[in-house]
Amino acid sequence: MKIIRRIIVFLIFFGFFLTSAAFGQSRWEKFKSEFNNFDDRAVIYINHSTNSDICDGFMIFMTMLGDGRVIIPMVGLILYFHDKKNFKYNFTYFMTILIIGGLVIQILKYIFNRPRPLQRIHDIKLLSPEMREHGFPSGHTQAIFTSAVFLSKTIKKRAWIFFAVAMVVGISRIYVGVHYLSDVIAGAIIGIILTESYFWFFKFEKNTGNT
Repeated sequence: MKIIRRIIVFLIFFGFFLTSAAFGQSRWEKFKSEFNNFDDRAVIYINHSTNSDICDGFMIFMTMLGDGRVIIPMVGLILYFHDKKNFKYNFTYFMTILIIGGLVIQILKYIFNRPRPLQRIHDIKLLSPEMREHGFPSGHTQAIFTSAVFLSKTIKKRAWIFFAVAMVVGISRIYVGVHYLSDVIAGAIIGIILTESYFWFFKFEKNTGNT
């Protein structure tokens, strides 16, 4: 009798577990479906927001600002003319954060392996070289927000300009058809958190060294 009772209890708990798992999976699948639909609508809305050649050209130019080949010399020049004396230290500091952020982005891209909008949305207006895989998160957005946070801490009076540029670059990644809204938001968050954490960590190290 004891064995039968144990089997019954086990079956009850096992059935409860399967029901909970199925219910949880159902809710998760529903959430993913709604989330993907929202992302698709956001891309279509921003990507098809205008047929202006001038706007297209502007967004193509802005999206290039998130490219490492552009952003590194650009930030380097800003740092050099702002403070020549501490340029080497500041630029090394910046490059370290940018490289760490880039590595984090590449690891996440490999883990999620999310397709680009072109793979799911057939009428996308593509204004950038075709890319189909590794969309999440946006590396360009991470790089420009890393730069914005770093420069805003170095040149505080111009902080609003740096963040305004970063936001436009992030939107441009959606506008040119290579990223979803969630890709851009994730890239921005990673850029901000990593840069802020890096500043906090080394400030903390400095403080502990002086005590």
